[in-house]
Amino acid sequence: MPSPPFGPDVVTAYWKAIDRTALGSGALLVGGISLGAHIAARWAAAAPQRRLAGLLLALPAWTGPPGVAPAALAAHTTAAQVWSGGIGAALASAEAGA
Repeated sequence: MPSPPFGPDVVTAYWKAIDRTALGSGALLVGGISLGAHIAARWAAAAPQRRLAGLLLALPAWTGPPGVAPAALAAHTTAAQVWSGGIGAALASAEAGA
């Protein structure tokens, strides 16, 4: 499937591309990263009669205030670690999975 064009209609273009792929296909595994995850989830929820094999979503986009969004919280936590212990300590913590 070719990539839809970028710009203000990117969401609509991706939605239509998924619809075209779904025509005549069996159950689809639909997924994406960030905005793509948001589009995939909304597409799946919009018409429950669609044959969906599953959703594969990573780092879904969010709406609303960024203060409580997972990505914003992670950025604040990382910045605090860098501020208090330096870049080396923050990297060591990330590598250790802490």
